[in-house]
Formats: sequence, structure tokens, C-alpha cells
Amino acid sequence: MTNRSVACTPNFSPVGMLDLGRSKEIFARNLSFLMRLRGISGVQLAKGVNKSASVVSRWLAGEHGPDLATLGEVAEFLEVPERALFVEPGDGKDEIVKIITEFVRFQSQTEPKKNN
Repeated sequence: MTNRSVACTPNFSPVGMLDLGRSKEIFARNLSFLMRLRGISGVQLAKGVNKSASVVSRWLAGEHGPDLATLGEVAEFLEVPERALFVEPGDGKDEIVKIITEFVRFQSQTEPKKNN
């Protein structure tokens, strides 16, 4: 019997790892918030992660979630850690901002200094 990891399944969605009833809603809410925070439209995100605008629209409506590879691309495009897309509602938007702030601070400390 072959032991396949769930993460190796091509159509695996990380949204499915969470409470299925709420995971898509959480992802959609956080994605929408982060897009507004960054000033990014659905069309811009779609182009940035090589998906159609209708796919991004379904994510924002909470109908679908991205697969693992696309989740990484979304987080990278939004310049946030992946976990920022799955912060529970009880943590509130302040927790998302805290995660983003920590990530940006870490990134600025680890990036090589540019000589002007």
C-alpha cells in the first residue's frame, strides 16, 4: 500500500485542512482585507498569480480556495506569510496586521543592504 502525503496531491487545497465550513470564509475575509491593505484589485492579483479573475472572484466569495502552490504565490504576491491568510476571526484584523508587521520587519532585517 502506498503512503501518499496529502500535500503531494495535485488538487489538494490548504483551505480544506481547516474546519471545512469556515475555512473558505476565513480565507476569503483575510484575502479581501489584505488586498485592500495593499491596494490590490482582483484583476491584479489574478495576473500576479497567473489565474483568471473569475477564480480570484470565487476565492473572495468563499466558494473555493487555492491549492498549495497557488497559496504560496498569493502570499508572496501580497508580501505576507501564508499564515496571514488563515488567521481566525476571533484574532481579528489586528492579528493580521501584527503578522504582516513582523514579517516585514524580519524581511528588512534579512535582506542585504543596497548601496546607493
